[in-house]
Amino acid sequence: MKHIFCLCLTALLCCLLYTGCKQQPASFVQSAQLSQNEQALLQLLEIEQPQLFDFSVQGAKSLSLELFTLENGSWKPAGSFSGNIDQPSCTGRILCRTDPDTHQISSLAVENLGSIQRIQPQMESLPAATGYGQSAISGRTDITLEQPVALCVLYLNRQQKDAYTHYLPDYALENPQEIESDAAQLVTLTFSAQPLA
Repeated sequence: MKHIFCLCLTALLCCLLYTGCKQQPASFVQSAQLSQNEQALLQLLEIEQPQLFDFSVQGAKSLSLELFTLENGSWKPAGSFSGNIDQPSCTGRILCRTDPDTHQISSLAVENLGSIQRIQPQMESLPAATGYGQSAISGRTDITLEQPVALCVLYLNRQQKDAYTHYLPDYALENPQEIESDAAQLVTLTFSAQPLA
């Protein structure tokens, strides 16, 4: 009886040890912060701090960074940047900047690929917003190849309301019909196991 009890206890301890030592997935994206020197430089240039995201991915051959605008309850493409990845393991940073006057997403950039691509939204100029908000991933989000990760969503409202509902990026990606804002923009990141043609 003692022998069976010891075996069960050993098996339980092994399971606990395995789950405690389980490694984090190697492919992820997470919110990033600027260093103090980078923040000081932005203040000197009078530029608002952009949204930053750090990523690390294994086994991907290409990436696609896409900007969408909300039209009639669904997401419509408004710009994109795609590039090949020639390393088995890749890390980098993504920048998402909003225009301080229109509060629309004005540019996106990928640091790692040696290219900075500016994406101009393909949406008509909007009247000044009385309310706006932005929601972005805050913690570590696992990357699955061929599956888009919603990085951030921007909501613009032209009419004064008592309250606004702003959804998290992943929920907004899957449920655009529930967004009640006058305008919205969404940024997604997708890694693929296939290189670009």
